[in-house]
Amino acid sequence: MNFRKTLISISAIGAGFVALIFLLGILMPNSIFDFGFEKMHVLPESTAPIVGVSKLEGPAGDEDKLRFVVGLNLRDEAALDKYIEEVNDPASSNYGKYLTPQDIRSYFSPTTDDVDLVIEFLKDSQMTVLSVSDNRTLIYVEGTVAQIEDAFDVEMNRYSVRDDRGLVHYVSNASDPSIPARLDSIIQGIMGLNTYAEFKSNALEQTADLKPNAPTLPRGLSPQDVASVYDFPNANNPNAKSRYTGKGKTLAIATAYTYDPDDMRDYWKQYGIVRTGQLKNIYINGKATDINSETTLDLQAASSQAPGADILMYMSVDAKFVNFTMTFNQVVTDNDADVMSVSWGLCESFTGKRQMKLEHTIFKQ
Repeated sequence: MNFRKTLISISAIGAGFVALIFLLGILMPNSIFDFGFEKMHVLPESTAPIVGVSKLEGPAGDEDKLRFVVGLNLRDEAALDKYIEEVNDPASSNYGKYLTPQDIRSYFSPTTDDVDLVIEFLKDSQMTVLSVSDNRTLIYVEGTVAQIEDAFDVEMNRYSVRDDRGLVHYVSNASDPSIPARLDSIIQGIMGLNTYAEFKSNALEQTADLKPNAPTLPRGLSPQDVASVYDFPNANNPNAKSRYTGKGKTLAIATAYTYDPDDMRDYWKQYGIVRTGQLKNIYINGKATDINSETTLDLQAASSQAPGADILMYMSVDAKFVNFTMTFNQVVTDNDADVMSVSWGLCESFTGKRQMKLEHTIFKQ
């Protein structure tokens, strides 16, 4: 008897048996052959096009940490879309009957059970859940690169690209992430795996060209200039027949970083602006210390043209796409403003389409 051939035959049979059991575990989930392998579903259009034109620098560090958002689908979104049409249709019985944040939570927000399922998955992946938004649509998460790669079956890399800021280095997913198939109807998208995506300011810094020892005088357009050019019906416009102040109205400004309160007071004093409305700062994901020109200009313009209006300054800790998204969502869920203003922007190629859809979902509310 050839014992060597016999042992090889037994080994081959054993390997074949193991392969068969493995195949049955995949084809028959939730059966006696299921050994913990979970079917995954790819989230298409989650990779920013900028990755395709960037230089691959290498894999991201396993222990590097990222903060990102898992966005959840609304319930019965088709019904919400229909109501949005009706609320803007003068012929509809629902015309002008806007939903409150409480209505949104009751009828359209993800259920608490759905939120708990996603949180359980994230915690099982060893990641930290930092917060859940009031409307239950955004889950703010922190995880290491290794944890993110394991949880979402994705490769995280370091990239570089040259833009108007110079050579920019960033971290991004190399392809679309995946989620457990059982969560496919719950999770809308994942935002923040790409650290390049950042809102840009449109403010242009003007360099001083004054002569030495020349007196410093106001430069640029004054509130009176702006009101006259645009024919605003307020006290800044000498030709205005009406003098609206914004009293009784609340304006939300969605922005990033912060402003200098002393600079604002000097600005109002310089141009004779008497503010009677309240000013409140609301910080998103931390309190920034960097003074920003765009934020300052936004507040100067709004506060001087509507001196009687209350102004809510929603200020993200920085201009990252994920933080601006959470800022927008906070404005929506607070529901304290009559008007929201944002002067920052971002090219769609810097982020995936799913991330854009997530913002669209927020503004539906």
